[in-house]
Amino acid sequence: SVAFWVERIAAAEPQITELLEEEKEEKEIRVAEMEANKAHNMIEHNAEIMSRPARSWFQSEKERAQVKDASRLNPTAAALEPVAK
Repeated sequence: SVAFWVERIAAAEPQITELLEEEKEEKEIRVAEMEANKAHNMIEHNAEIMSRPARSWFQSEKERAQVKDASRLNPTAAALEPVAK
């Protein structure tokens, strides 16, 4: 019984290896297509992309530092209380 399954697995191994290689190649093609599409969109929509405002955080560096310091002093209360501006 064990020998049967060992033989069956050994017989299927080349097919499995081939299938894994095909899947790897397909993934590489998908990634290449995605990158090409991204580059195309960057070129085509460059003006629109560059006209967008810069991203900004909802907290300033100072506010983040305050939250970090408060959480060090009292970890449970810092999560519940808003930081005063």
